[in-house]
Amino acid sequence: MLGILQGLLGFGGFRVTGVVETLEGGRRVLEMAVEGVGESSPCPGCGEECRRVRAYRTLRVRDIPTRLLDTVLVWRRRRFECTGCGRTHIETHPAIEGRFTVQYARRLTDSVKMSKNVGAVAEAAGVAWHTIGALVNKKGERELTRRRALPCRVLLVDETSVGKGHQYMTVLYDGEKDHVLAMLPGRTKAALTRFFRDQGPAWRQGVEVVRADGSTPYRSAIEQSLPKAQHVLDRFHVVRWFGQSLVQLRRDLQRRAHGDRPPTWEPSLFRSRRLLLKRGDRLTDKEATQLRALFDQYPALETGWQALQELHHIYQAPNLEEAHQALARFAALYETGHIPQYRKTVNTILRWSDQILAAHTTGRATNAKIEAANKTLQLPQRTAHGHANHQNYTHHNLLPT
Repeated sequence: MLGILQGLLGFGGFRVTGVVETLEGGRRVLEMAVEGVGESSPCPGCGEECRRVRAYRTLRVRDIPTRLLDTVLVWRRRRFECTGCGRTHIETHPAIEGRFTVQYARRLTDSVKMSKNVGAVAEAAGVAWHTIGALVNKKGERELTRRRALPCRVLLVDETSVGKGHQYMTVLYDGEKDHVLAMLPGRTKAALTRFFRDQGPAWRQGVEVVRADGSTPYRSAIEQSLPKAQHVLDRFHVVRWFGQSLVQLRRDLQRRAHGDRPPTWEPSLFRSRRLLLKRGDRLTDKEATQLRALFDQYPALETGWQALQELHHIYQAPNLEEAHQALARFAALYETGHIPQYRKTVNTILRWSDQILAAHTTGRATNAKIEAANKTLQLPQRTAHGHANHQNYTHHNLLPT
């Protein structure tokens, strides 16, 4: 019987000396008494092999369930005394990690990664929530240290919401290795600058391209800490700026005055609110006909829509020269005076023109990967009904896959 259980351990270095089945909290538990097979242990001080045993300590270690029974290894650990330096130390085993075996700890963290719920995994395993939480934190910190030690050439930066009341965090993502590098509380220049400083000069020198949204704090931190990196403004945010200006233009035209009565909405304009934001090369014949009829009635709306198309042409241009031409055509449309609602957008474009046009010199990469990652990062928030501790939330999301 002991020989069979010895094979079920899944790792060597232990000898099974006894087996007993007990009840703990209404759960059937298989307790296996084990002890190390080695006769000595190297001294951590001088390196000499220690054979003198000064005392014994008992450690209960949870292992993978055996035959549908919770399994606990009752390890009789030896405390060795070094005859050379007199230092004492307790024996260790590479298959034991805290109060779990390595194989069982891996199964638990994989379960957390799959279910996104620490409490459910803890309940199924019959342990306290903080026990699984500590295991997740340890694994997540180890993975975070490994990722941040790797060089990064393309860095993606974005913000994501983590709770009510405008609570945000800054997410940094390696665009080539496809993994999250850090999740920083807040969305300030100080938080991002601190991360760059902690990474060290060698890591910062390796960053060649940084893609981010139109955040002034992010821009300031990037220019200060990564002066040699090429900062690119993500296309999605630029399109959104233009779209907001076109929406404002439509809303201004949409109100109909009727003498002394309050203004009412123009149904045809309201129904076109989504159609106006569509790219011209993606319109169907029916949609193009609808827009032409609308533009005949509202010429200013046609000018605003054409300006939005020139924005798309900036990114669709095959080279930097044609992108400059598309930007010049947009400026010419604004100078007609038909679209004053674009004034704020024009000022923004002037401030970010270098970062917008840099898309043509950096391989046309986008922030799509980090936007997709943000959706995944928010999943544990919904499953766990929120995280009160930022560190727990970060380590939960950085569990190795």
